[in-house]
Amino acid sequence: MILAKHFPKTASNEGVADSAKAAIGDALLDLKEHVGEITLTVSREAIVAQLNMDMVGRGPDSLRVVPRTLQVIGSRRLSTQLGDAVESTNRSRATPFRMDYSYDAPRHPLNRYCRSDHYNYARHGIPIAYFSRGYHEGYHMVIDEPQYIDFEGLAEVAEFVRDVAVAIADRPERLVVNKPKMDPRAPCLQ
Repeated sequence: MILAKHFPKTASNEGVADSAKAAIGDALLDLKEHVGEITLTVSREAIVAQLNMDMVGRGPDSLRVVPRTLQVIGSRRLSTQLGDAVESTNRSRATPFRMDYSYDAPRHPLNRYCRSDHYNYARHGIPIAYFSRGYHEGYHMVIDEPQYIDFEGLAEVAEFVRDVAVAIADRPERLVVNKPKMDPRAPCLQ
């Protein structure tokens, strides 16, 4: 909601607001509809980038085992300019995150590049960046409840992703897709 509130719906940025709101919906199903042929709000060609946050309210960082770590996946797979925007935005912070790109490695066994909401954008050649604070011991279990959320950490990540979105929106030109696009009908291979 931090992102959706920051970008009021105007002709120049309606895609930012709609994509932020779509990510709040029913995840993969909503995003397939949003990116597929039946979208009603923003054409696929109008989407400059997709920024995905997943598991940012908990994770090892919540326990301060590895302080201020943010896992980043996909930020350079289609556009090195998106990766540069992520890095420069992080460097401009008073206290930057430690960026962990290990889950973005080719053929990583968890295959997270292919398994989250952002993939339906990436498979159509839309640059993506996935941000996470990592798995935690209660992930998708009965004990994964709101009282364990680190709201301060969640807000800090959301503000960072908002700042990345602003950096992209303020660019004079679209991000250049300078890496090979995948066949949207082919299976995803990390």
